[in-house]
Amino acid sequence: MSHSLRLPRILWGCALLLAGLLFSTQEARSEAPVYRLVIVPTKPQAVPPVVILCPQERVCRERLELFIRDRLRVVWVVTTVRWSYVFVRFLSEAAPLFVGEKPFISIPVGRDHSTLTVVVPSTETLEEGSNPWLWRFRPPGRVVATVDVYIKRLTD
Repeated sequence: MSHSLRLPRILWGCALLLAGLLFSTQEARSEAPVYRLVIVPTKPQAVPPVVILCPQERVCRERLELFIRDRLRVVWVVTTVRWSYVFVRFLSEAAPLFVGEKPFISIPVGRDHSTLTVVVPSTETLEEGSNPWLWRFRPPGRVVATVDVYIKRLTD
């Protein structure tokens, strides 16, 4: 009698194990894609490049050193990949930093290379606060660095 009860339990256990394997395999395939961003400062910023591995829908950051106001300063490169864009922002305690005329830049995922200009915005731009329409009419900021950003999708 005990042998007849073991067979259904064994079959039920095997079915659960098989279902678990199928679901875990499905989860592994549905992981978020990972993107590799290589940030390479160009001359006169002779500092080493930074590599950021960032899964989609996550915020990632990496430390970079740039010359700001004639001193080597720590700058955080903050990135996130949303839908079909990579968003890049530079943060520093030494000075507020913009990418061109905006606090951040969005780069289409399909573009494998972009050149960004990192600037310290003018005082007038910072006084305008969060009104990006007025930033275009303010004096340009002081260029800190030009960086090349290379983007590659690592996983599908």
